[in-house]
Order: sequence, then structure tokens, then C-alpha cells
Amino acid sequence: MDFRFGPDEERLRSEVRAFLQTALPPVDETFHADVPGGSDFDEALAFNQKLAARGWIAPAWPKQFGGLSATIHEQMVFSEEFGFYGTPDNGTRAFGVGMLGPTLIVHGTDAQKAEHLPRITSAEAVWCQGYSEPGSGSDLASLQTRAVRDGDDFVLNGQKIWTSGGHGANWIFVLARSDPNAPKHKGISFFMVDMRTPGLTVRPLVNMADRHDFNEVFFEDVRVPAANLIGEENRGWYVGMTLLDFERSGVGRTGAQRRTLGSWRDG
Repeated sequence: MDFRFGPDEERLRSEVRAFLQTALPPVDETFHADVPGGSDFDEALAFNQKLAARGWIAPAWPKQFGGLSATIHEQMVFSEEFGFYGTPDNGTRAFGVGMLGPTLIVHGTDAQKAEHLPRITSAEAVWCQGYSEPGSGSDLASLQTRAVRDGDDFVLNGQKIWTSGGHGANWIFVLARSDPNAPKHKGISFFMVDMRTPGLTVRPLVNMADRHDFNEVFFEDVRVPAANLIGEENRGWYVGMTLLDFERSGVGRTGAQRRTLGSWRDG
């Protein structure tokens, strides 16, 4: 079996490399792998806007939703080259294109898709993830952030932690407990929340290297329209696991590691 890329994929690789050489600063020895939602949001936003203008921001998505309908081999070319170059991201690609968007395509209503997918492919929407809590990491289903139905809204109270890029995002997808009396995997709902909603507060978590990538996010009587519920109420765990299925792809990391190893060897 031949695992090499064909001539079409190699032509695409050359095209992607040429684009990256003009769209980003020159490659040098000070390489830092892409950190979704890192500190330089202006650079990341500008780059994602260039991708959006070229129609390259969501290669894996179906064309009907603004993607390229790229083959798996073409997707690998994009991921490898972006990883090798260390392309910046403010959360639009990692969380919007790679996680929330595909989940919305699977579970969202037509109205939700029409509202949110174009904002992702235009690079307007900058997403972050509201999953982990101080007491709910590996056992995510033990989360305690509450969502209580109140007419046409849900009211959210609780805390999320390790929120990559939350300080620059304008939307967050959130798992919250909507039925405290149900078995823990069956009383959770999945919401899209505008970060500008009153009662939502973001606080920085700065690591030992003095980098600010992570945050805490607090919800104090945050009102979320019921129209922002993805999937069925109390069945958000299954929506959330769909999202994690899309998240668990690390092809781009091989490109970053190849670059890191090359820098180490040459140095």
C-alpha cells in the first residue's frame, strides 16, 4: 500500500506554502507551535480573515456550509502545513471551525446553522469552550454549572476553568446541568452563549511562563435564549461528545513537531 500523497495533493501543498509565505511573517528559528486563543489576537484575526477571503478557513466542511468539501488527504495537507508554519489562531479555527461548527452541522437547527456558520467562515465569530470546572475535569459529567428554564430563556450560574482564549472570544459553547435530579449524563444541556451577555465575567489565568492563554469564566444569572440550546434539553452530553469526536484530531501537531525537531537538529 502506497501512503504517499498524489500529484494533486502536492500541488495543493505548494499552493498552501506559497500562501503562508505571503500571509505571515518569514519563518525563522523562534518557532512557537499554534496555541488556539493565544495572546496575539490581532495577528490571528488578520490571518483568519485572509483564510476566509480565500475560502480556506473550513476545508473539511461541506461546500453548502461555506467549506471546501476537501478530501481527507487534502485536509491533511492543510493541517500539516499550518502546523509546520505555526499559523496563529484566536479560536475561530480551533473552536469554531474544528469543534462548534461541525457539531452544529450535525445537531443544530436550520436557523442556528444559518445564523452561526457564516460568522465562523467569515472569521467574525471567535469561539471558546466552556466544559471543565474546578471540580469537574476528567469526570466532566460531574459538572455543576446550572441552567434553569425561565420562559424563553435559560438562566446560567456557575464557573468554568481552563478556558483557552476566553479573554478574546465573543462566543462560548457551554455544558450546564439542566436537571439536577437526573443521572449525571442525562441532565446536561448544550448552549451557545454570547460573551457580552450581562453577568458573564472572564478572569485571566497566567502560567509560570507568564503566558495568558487560559481563563476562568463565571456565570451569574446569565440569561441565554432557548434558541441557543443545541439539541434536546437534558441530552446535551451527547451533543458535547459529538464535539469531542471532532476535536480529537492532531494531524497538525505532527507538522509542528517536525518543525521543532528540525530547529533542534539545526541548532
